[in-house]
Amino acid sequence: MKEIIPYIFAILIGLFTTAESYMSSELGEMTSPSISTFYNLFIGAIVFAVPLVLSNNINKSVEILKARPLLLTGGIFGAFIIYFIAKSVPILGLTVTLTLSIASQTLSSFYLDTFIYKHASLGIYEIIGVLFTLVGVWFMVK
Repeated sequence: MKEIIPYIFAILIGLFTTAESYMSSELGEMTSPSISTFYNLFIGAIVFAVPLVLSNNINKSVEILKARPLLLTGGIFGAFIIYFIAKSVPILGLTVTLTLSIASQTLSSFYLDTFIYKHASLGIYEIIGVLFTLVGVWFMVK
């Protein structure tokens, strides 16, 4: 049963990304993309702060000070993702925005897994997968 949980989480990532993209773009049009981004991150921080405080793991938070500073910049990427979604969805729509986003995630992670981390090989099936990804993007954007 444990093996299915990561698959469920991966599916939820896709569903949540779509929902978050819609909400960010709507809120961004009502206010501004910057305000939308701020409140998305603020509410998200509260959502994760409450169980952190209630579980007494707040003491473990000091371990973050031992992390390489570069590892702490992930939040910057998260902020830009929300901001870029709020700016792109009203112009491109959810489907095109997320198709481009998913394709760029797929291709960049494939690059990292294959050439940097060496977790994947570069064979004919992988090349076909990359080509199908690019063709799929072309059809969705067209």
